[in-house]
Amino acid sequence: MNGVSSASRSAYAGFTPLRTGLLAVVALTVMGCSDKEVILPGERLDIRAPFEDSAATTEPQVNRKQSFSAPRAVNNANWTHRNGGTSHYLGNPSLRSTLAPLWSASIGEGDSRKNRLSTDPVAANGRIFTLDSRARVSAHATNGGQLWSVDLTPTGDRSGETSGGGLAVANDVLIAVTGFGEMIALNVKTGAELWTQRVDANFNSNPTIYGDLVYAVSRDNIAWAVNIKNGRVQWQIPGTPSPTSIVGSAGPAISGDRVLFPFSSGEILSAFRRGGVRLWASSVSGRRPGAAYAGITDITGDPVVVGSTVYAANASGRTVALDLRSGDLKWTAPEGSTGPLWVAGGSVFLVSDQAKLVRLNANTGDIIWKVDLPYFEAEKIKKRKTIYAHHGPVLAGGRLWLASTDGYLRSFDPTDGREVARIELPDGATTNPIVVNNTLYIVTTAGNLLAYR
Repeated sequence: MNGVSSASRSAYAGFTPLRTGLLAVVALTVMGCSDKEVILPGERLDIRAPFEDSAATTEPQVNRKQSFSAPRAVNNANWTHRNGGTSHYLGNPSLRSTLAPLWSASIGEGDSRKNRLSTDPVAANGRIFTLDSRARVSAHATNGGQLWSVDLTPTGDRSGETSGGGLAVANDVLIAVTGFGEMIALNVKTGAELWTQRVDANFNSNPTIYGDLVYAVSRDNIAWAVNIKNGRVQWQIPGTPSPTSIVGSAGPAISGDRVLFPFSSGEILSAFRRGGVRLWASSVSGRRPGAAYAGITDITGDPVVVGSTVYAANASGRTVALDLRSGDLKWTAPEGSTGPLWVAGGSVFLVSDQAKLVRLNANTGDIIWKVDLPYFEAEKIKKRKTIYAHHGPVLAGGRLWLASTDGYLRSFDPTDGREVARIELPDGATTNPIVVNNTLYIVTTAGNLLAYR
């Protein structure tokens, strides 16, 4: 009976003539109005065309060649989180200026029409950990040999129903969060499951481990703190709701006794790391005029803590510096970021929302230089629908490294943004590069882990 009684159906039936009559009147009214439609004069613009064609003109950017003092290059033995560590600040890991391919190993499934591989690798104690586009976690040795592989698809769900997630490793425990809404602890040596914690929404970003707690943000903008030993929830904080988010967005950062949570609403929330007491909240606000994607407010440039300053960026055209203690705004720059920021040598480096490699002054936010990267795959304006994605930058060996879907690994001079090297990258990149023990690792769109040294 589909939950409707015969009496109810009779009641609905009694209203049918009235509803039909009203629809007829509305239809006649619309038909009558259609003859009086006024065609407004003016130029017609294709809504799918690049916004640069119709945006207001601005003064051209004048690049400056400003000296850059890179931090001392240090051999980096581990890469435990996205952007290297818990504060997302790593400095300048050592790496040769000329790289050659070492090996390639499959990690599982790559990009497809339905699923996207968006999780950066992490590495610790001679193992590189990856998460493919269908929730499979793998561990590889530094010679490319596979150590173990585990499918994290929950019982009752189908592999490939969702994608996204993140990885972090510490204390011989690998934490994986997935698009199925699960946080899973695995033994780094065997891949054996230690515990699983399920929440009511999926995870789009990377977790962060500090001490005995794991911090993460779920798709419904709730910040979680989970005990790494047993998977029990210690505390949680709701953030401002948002209708949109980006797969592979920013993860929490740690500085001293504080944890910083980025939310898809554009909010950054600071709380005491142990008890979850809320300290302040600040918004990365502002957007690029005339850009359709400016309605996406997600934090894509992970919070980076350097001294008393927090650097972060959104996807819609803004990068900010905040005071770590108060959350007060220090400066804002009119450049968004499509991925993690790299802060080093008094500069902030990023790939902008308009496919430009940008260097900002870390103290003022002033643009020092920005250089164009390959953007649209099609040269003709009317066919510009698909764009190239660029992953990075990572400062290593005194150079900025960038991996792209156009099939190249590039390095740039941080002083002036000049491209100094280009290496062919089979299938193109789908994650940010990581640098461990003088070796650069990248995951490709085909689901292969590549090593360069």
